[in-house]
Amino acid sequence: MALVWAASALASGERGGDQTAGTPGIMREPGPRLPVGRPRAVVQSTNGARRLYVATEFGLFASDDEGRHWDRLQTAPMKNADLLAMTVHPQNAEQLFVGGRGGLWKSPDGGVSWSPLATPAGTRSTIRSIAVAPTVPETIYVGTEREGVFRSPDGGNSWSSASRGLPEALAGGRSAPIRSLVVDPTNPSIAYVGTELHGLHKTTDGGTSWVAINQGLGLFPLPWRVGSPSIVISRVDSRQMMTMFLRPLHSRLVRTFIYQSSDGGERWFAMEVEVPSNAQGVTLTEDPSDPKRAVLLTTTSTIRIPWQSVTAVEIPGKQP
Repeated sequence: MALVWAASALASGERGGDQTAGTPGIMREPGPRLPVGRPRAVVQSTNGARRLYVATEFGLFASDDEGRHWDRLQTAPMKNADLLAMTVHPQNAEQLFVGGRGGLWKSPDGGVSWSPLATPAGTRSTIRSIAVAPTVPETIYVGTEREGVFRSPDGGNSWSSASRGLPEALAGGRSAPIRSLVVDPTNPSIAYVGTELHGLHKTTDGGTSWVAINQGLGLFPLPWRVGSPSIVISRVDSRQMMTMFLRPLHSRLVRTFIYQSSDGGERWFAMEVEVPSNAQGVTLTEDPSDPKRAVLLTTTSTIRIPWQSVTAVEIPGKQP
């Protein structure tokens, strides 16, 4: 017997916008209009004000109306830092964390003022991703360009390495760049990272060890870098996850792929999400107005994707 995983929409009765064949309930909408070019990092607060934050090569921006208008945030204390990573406190939409080439910073007031955070001792690597544990916000993970993952139990005052089991860069001798990080909404010891070339990895012990979770995502490593993967976890059921990958079809064509897992990343199935040919996926985030959906931000539109239910079907005569 073989088990075949079949998906059915949780929100299959919902309609609206441009429907995508094969996955009922998907809606494509205009915008948000990003303040400039392709952002380095995008984060959507999911509590209080539904504020959208974007980090670009020209600084930080915030929008309170889904991207129709943007305010530039104050970044003077960071001088000429190149900001590449950002996250928002899970319980306070005004509290931001940013990082990049030059260190880590924290704002308690939505970007009006900033203070530096301690960086992991001995690291010279660029900060590429940041995640705060929803249930224990003092627990912070950061992913770096060359030295893997570090974890802080005290809000960024002290750090320890948390990289055992993560893949090496193709050149060897150092960790692969950690481009995305997300922490389980119910357990601060469970976290996930995304790499451009080596797929996804998971820890269940606070970063003491990591294992690859790429079943169903295709072959890795990818031949060349095309963009950072994105991961989002359902706030209703932490076993439900979505990930976005940009994959090169050939040297000049990149396609956006969306996958979902219903067992904490053990298995993934591809979702039929049609991204316009002139667009690329930017990031996945929660839909703050509807826990039954995730949101894919692309360079030209917003696509709301319903979480799917997955069932196993036995096929007689087939071997797993």
